[in-house]
This record gives sequence, C-alpha cells and structure tokens, in this order.
Amino acid sequence: MQDVQIEGVIDALIEAKIMSAIDKKKATETLQEYWNSCETLIEGWSISDVQERTQDALNKTLSDEDAKKVLLRVADEYDANFGITNADIVDAAEKMAEEGLIELLDHEGEEGDEN
Repeated sequence: MQDVQIEGVIDALIEAKIMSAIDKKKATETLQEYWNSCETLIEGWSISDVQERTQDALNKTLSDEDAKKVLLRVADEYDANFGITNADIVDAAEKMAEEGLIELLDHEGEEGDEN
C-alpha cells in the first residue's frame, strides 16, 4: 500500500471519529510496517488509472464518479488468478456505457458516440 493510500485511510478514520489526530503518526507508521511485512501483492488501481486507460483505448473520458463505478465493477468481478488488466478496465467501461450505467465523454465533456 502506498504512503498516500495509508494516509487516506488514516484521514478517513479520523474524520469518522474512530481515532484521534493525535494518533495519526503512530497509526501511519504501524500500517506502513504492516504492509511492508506482508507477502501479498495488492492491486492498486485508482480512479485516475481508470480514466487514463479509457482515454488511451477509447479516446473517451469518464467523470470521477463514473470511473469509480467502473473500478467497483472490476473489483466485484476480480479474480486473483488473473489480476486486473487494462483490458478489464476498458471492457467494463464499454459494457457499463452500453448498459447506460456510465457516460463515455469526448474530450470537450459531451456525451460521445457509443458505436
């Protein structure tokens, strides 16, 4: 887990009043030590990764909200035997657009053709 992700988790816990800001440094260090000692690979896809892959493959963009929907769909269908590929992201975005669940936008922010 990257430091920025760890800090995001800690900030969410503080915001939810599960822990205090006083504990932030120790909690961050503890999580970093834990993740560094793990013998597990973590798939680290972000909303911006989804947007970049969709842009590269389809020449279309996604809003942050729609990119998150794609990310959640891919996570729901995740198979650790195969991991998450660029094709998984692009295929999910195309299917979700066809289902009317998200909008593929052209560069100017207008809805694109779904041909």
